[in-house]
Amino acid sequence: MRIQLLIVLLALICTAASLDPNWVSKYNVVWNTTTADERGSLPLGNGDLASNVWLENKTGDVLFYLAKADAWDVNAQLLKVGRIRLHFDPPLYTPTTPTFRQSLDLLRASVNISAENYDVVLFADAVRPAFRIQGRRTDEKAFSVQISLEMWRNETKPVPSKWVEGQFCKDRFIFPDTVVNPIPANFPSNVLVWYHRNEPENSTFWSDSLALQGLESLNNSLHDR
Repeated sequence: MRIQLLIVLLALICTAASLDPNWVSKYNVVWNTTTADERGSLPLGNGDLASNVWLENKTGDVLFYLAKADAWDVNAQLLKVGRIRLHFDPPLYTPTTPTFRQSLDLLRASVNISAENYDVVLFADAVRPAFRIQGRRTDEKAFSVQISLEMWRNETKPVPSKWVEGQFCKDRFIFPDTVVNPIPANFPSNVLVWYHRNEPENSTFWSDSLALQGLESLNNSLHDR
């Protein structure tokens, strides 16, 4: 009886959704003010990639974090892989900009930013590990965008204790990312390339855990699994 009732409820929900495919739009998140930092960000993702997007009020730049479901570091921490800054010229936003709107469009899974003569849309590709950014000026005037990378893993440093309190039996370290410069000849000239590699010589949380249990012999057999 309970299973039948559940099926009926699901059928009613699906029927209601099919009658009005835009029903979810009434739950869109809309903000009319800017923010100073990521605490005023909106989320994006596609099940693999994730991001937080916001417009920084002191610069008028659009910023977003990048994260991926399998971007584990050497300490078994799932971390942000970087922050991207989009600087518009002319500025997308200034303190004297008369209108501003930032919204999370649930139907299209996008973040939309409108400020005076700009419309900017950010979304995660549904079938590829990529974020897409679309921008235009409503007055059709020319504009340019400068893209810059802001890394936080830029040197070797201890893991903050508040992150891993009680998890490790020895000191752990964060290791820096690598920026590819110069760009390889077979790459487009206007790209940013960086990566993070969990080097074999930097013992991993996984290998240390096996060693504590006296199971070092399993380390190679379970590598990359």
